[in-house]
Amino acid sequence: MTASCLLLQATDKDEILSIISDIEYGWENGDGEPFSKHFLDYEGAKYFESGGKNIGLKDLIENHVEPEKDALYFLELNFLNIDIRIDQFFAWVTADTEVKGKVKRNDYEFDKTGHQTFLLKKLEGRWKVLHTHSSSRDRRKTPKNVESKPTKSKPIESKPATELIKKTFGLPEKKETAITNKIRSKFLSVKQLNNKKVDIKLENGQVWRSVEAVNRGELSKLKSSTSIEISEALISGYVFKAEGKKLSIRVRRIK
Repeated sequence: MTASCLLLQATDKDEILSIISDIEYGWENGDGEPFSKHFLDYEGAKYFESGGKNIGLKDLIENHVEPEKDALYFLELNFLNIDIRIDQFFAWVTADTEVKGKVKRNDYEFDKTGHQTFLLKKLEGRWKVLHTHSSSRDRRKTPKNVESKPTKSKPIESKPATELIKKTFGLPEKKETAITNKIRSKFLSVKQLNNKKVDIKLENGQVWRSVEAVNRGELSKLKSSTSIEISEALISGYVFKAEGKKLSIRVRRIK
């Protein structure tokens, strides 16, 4: 590789690092402007995060990035060990991630580590993000060498707790009523709306609506589902998963 090529690639890497820094700022502040500036807005764009997805740049900004500002007391995001690879007009970036925050709805504090991938393309002399994919899990804590003493505790009555979960999961609730971060239930029916979003009715009486449009293939998998799981997403919101199927949809509870 010639000296001029090496210099050009170094300049490209500096630009990409600057883009990643802007994205980090956007997530931490619930600011969609860096995403509008650096992401290529094209039909069919998809952005994945820990089982959830956003389709299109508008969906990413309006239903994921900006709501974080009101949903969280704070968010700290760090991209570490950033590795940038460039092949002419395409670049791919991998990084380790650290993300911490506190949810306003239930005062839940999270501390997670994971990995991030960016795919970029150079258009008219500027790099644009085409796709992102991230995943994370709770930070592993180093066990302490402390001998625990046996304690007596009262048995937990499962029936009242189950009833409370059915009534409160997915709805605004007080801190003392937040019992679990996931539920499992039987799937009863699905209804697709004019905007291609779907309403999902469960055996426990809950009704959930998809945040984004559901395509024909996803709808087919959904209709053939029996048992499902709904869990809290990494930062905010909820993710619907059908057991035994490769199906994951961001949802919100409406009943």
